[in-house]
Amino acid sequence: VSQLRKRVPSSSIWTVDLAFILREFGLRFRFLTATLGVDPSYSAEAFYRPTLERDAERVNTLFGRAGAADIAIEQRSISPS
Repeated sequence: VSQLRKRVPSSSIWTVDLAFILREFGLRFRFLTATLGVDPSYSAEAFYRPTLERDAERVNTLFGRAGAADIAIEQRSISPS
């Protein structure tokens, strides 16, 4: 939790934040996401609204840096079996 708080200056934690922390700990994984970056439609959601503008810059930057950090991100969706 302390690593997470150091890295993310917000109470809003995105999956890409966790991906970078897991990679720092040496874990290798494949990250599947429906959207590469912040989906602008989230601004209509009450949960995201207060921090979306601030979070968007951080989150989009992390998605952009993922390849260089050896984090495999694929834009895909999976359906429940």
